[in-house]
Amino acid sequence: MRQFYRFFAGVLSAAIVGGMAPALYLQETLPNCFTVAAGEELQLAPQYQYVSCHSSQQNSALSVSSTGNREYSTELKLFGLIKIKDASVRVVEPQEVAICGVPFGIKMTTEGVMVVGTGSVQTDAGMVSPARTAGIQEGDLLLSINGHTALSNSIIAQLVRQSAGAPLTLRYQRSEEIFTTLVTPALSITDGQYHIGLWVRDSSAGIGTLTFCDPISGEFAGLGHAICDVDTGQLMPLSQGEVVHASITGLAVGLPGQPGELQGTFCGEQNWGIIEQNCSSGIYGQFLNDWQGFPLISTAHAQEVETGPARLLCTISGTEPQYYDVEIERIHSYEDSSGRNFIVHITDTQLLEQTGGILQGMSGSPLVQNNKLIGAVTHVFIQDPSRGYGIFVENMLEAAG
Repeated sequence: MRQFYRFFAGVLSAAIVGGMAPALYLQETLPNCFTVAAGEELQLAPQYQYVSCHSSQQNSALSVSSTGNREYSTELKLFGLIKIKDASVRVVEPQEVAICGVPFGIKMTTEGVMVVGTGSVQTDAGMVSPARTAGIQEGDLLLSINGHTALSNSIIAQLVRQSAGAPLTLRYQRSEEIFTTLVTPALSITDGQYHIGLWVRDSSAGIGTLTFCDPISGEFAGLGHAICDVDTGQLMPLSQGEVVHASITGLAVGLPGQPGELQGTFCGEQNWGIIEQNCSSGIYGQFLNDWQGFPLISTAHAQEVETGPARLLCTISGTEPQYYDVEIERIHSYEDSSGRNFIVHITDTQLLEQTGGILQGMSGSPLVQNNKLIGAVTHVFIQDPSRGYGIFVENMLEAAG
């Protein structure tokens, strides 16, 4: 009998030790905070079937109070024995949104102007670069010149010409810090004008896909990732922006090493809505008119998203979206706010034949699983256009407030 107990203890110890490695992995991959609808228990997706939730209170399926959301804590265990971590659970009202999947045109001007490069000016004394000498770098955000804050390419050129070579005070932002510097314009022997050797961008325009809108307020969400400057990769800080109707008129097929893109045109001159926020999880704003009519759908919490079949709603011709088959291959990160929460694989043969996979312009295309909106496509894999990243709709709803 003693030998049996020793054997049993050895087996149990081996099982516990063997479970430590996956427990440590799950500790890193599972989120520290979950969200559930009022009246529901926390349930994880099937890929976490060996993870159980042990609430610190008897009734974890709380209702939402009139003073705001409720929260409780839970203990996650592997095989019901090995503790993974403690996590918090927010209880919120169930939410429905209007699913879109339609293309839209984006027009945006920046708060300040983005420095996309510094150049040289040919003078009597040779080649000089006033902006570079003053410490200006690519990616800086130019906020004002001599106190003038309403900047554009033309206004900057005018202020430099009018300086007659006198030093100009430049105020700019780099990362989160604000700097001030003096730059002395140089007289070019090429055109007889003063220059500081600065290339800037003050606006952006393009086509993306709307993900969802609030069926009551008309607030919308799209793209699933930030609008960034094409040269610097920096997020473009929003001054003002608008969205307009768009139609897909053609496409360039995606190939390994060569991403494809949707090609379209803006339809009409009337603004469809205004952009209020450009952040890492997408663009958000308010429709002004003509936003009703999209079908309603329930939204999924992040922990409900599972590996397996799903559907992609996107528009590759005209203005009418269609559903296509995809596979959610892997949950990549629960807490990444840059639109890389899970990996999407296009499996629909018709879509692959027509596009080669995910195209630029599809960003924001809704993803549906188990009759719930789980998120949107955000990025394409350069070497494999049939695959890309997606963002949880929960993250987009949080950004939208």
